[in-house]
Amino acid sequence: LMPAQAEVMISALHGALETHPVLPTRYCVRRDRAVSTTERQQLCALAERLRAELTAASNPRHVDTVVTRVLLGFEQGRGRGDDENEVLVAEYVSALKALPLAAIHAAAERFRSGETLRPWSKRFRPSPAEFADEVREGLIPLRTQLLRIRRVLDAEIYDVPTAEQRAEVAKVAEAHL
Repeated sequence: LMPAQAEVMISALHGALETHPVLPTRYCVRRDRAVSTTERQQLCALAERLRAELTAASNPRHVDTVVTRVLLGFEQGRGRGDDENEVLVAEYVSALKALPLAAIHAAAERFRSGETLRPWSKRFRPSPAEFADEVREGLIPLRTQLLRIRRVLDAEIYDVPTAEQRAEVAKVAEAHL
């Protein structure tokens, strides 16, 4: 399932959801609009991939490598010593320690290309806080997509009541009132 196809499928399935009549944080869907077994398998696989992408980096050396590559473009010709560079990179690693590596890598690519999600002065290297904010901003669409997938997968499926069932409910309600 390609990302564009997944987004179209998620949007279509999420659009079929209705709010639950009793529980405002739950959703329901008519049986004829519910996900098929194949779609459910595809969505589960996509959700698993998204969860993996949202898992925090387990090895600080990986974050160190990504940050060092980003800073190389900003620090060329400055004549910093190795000790200063280690302290600088350690600040970035500390700011990014609980964030996913895939998101850190994506933010690094955005800084290299100059097309960041958050405003940033291209004359200066991003501060550790700016870098962390850019990473968090990049996580928003992933978390939103995962939330929409969960809503589709967790939706309660119902059958549309027939005219006889509606009449029976109205009769019981009238007798109760």
